[in-house]
Amino acid sequence: MSLKDLANETLTNFNPATDKASSGESGLPEGIYDVVLSDARFHVYDSGYECVSIVLQAIGGDHDNEKEFINWNLDPEYVTKDKKTGKKYKLYERYPKLLSQNIKYVSQLAYVADVALSDADWEDMVTLGEALYQGKGAQFILEVTKSTSNSGRVYTNYDFRKYDEDVNEGDLPF
Repeated sequence: MSLKDLANETLTNFNPATDKASSGESGLPEGIYDVVLSDARFHVYDSGYECVSIVLQAIGGDHDNEKEFINWNLDPEYVTKDKKTGKKYKLYERYPKLLSQNIKYVSQLAYVADVALSDADWEDMVTLGEALYQGKGAQFILEVTKSTSNSGRVYTNYDFRKYDEDVNEGDLPF
């Protein structure tokens, strides 16, 4: 797709006088995609935020070559700030299910990318990132759904699935 085509698509229904450039949702919209694992690694942002960073690229369809960037913090001691009060708190003490969910996401991604995670890989986010990198190039199915909290914040949810295995006539018992 050319720059002109991308600009025409992007600027449809965009008013530069009143709309914010960053107001659109990032990432893939809700749907089911064939994807490839483009990158997986441990990453530290300039802000100090540490995470296992995943890049998935859609292959085929209306969103061909578009990317989904996923960052999972898996540090049980991670401290963040309450936006309203400014007070610091341990994220996973306040939201214990979030850490469990992120661990399940990592496990599911490893499964579909044919990465066997060992106990040593779970030592920290650095070792997890290194292990998941071994799945680079793996293709699988990604389902993206969105959910909205009571406060109106939109969260992206993922389901990673392997392709159905092809059955050849030679594999049949009859």
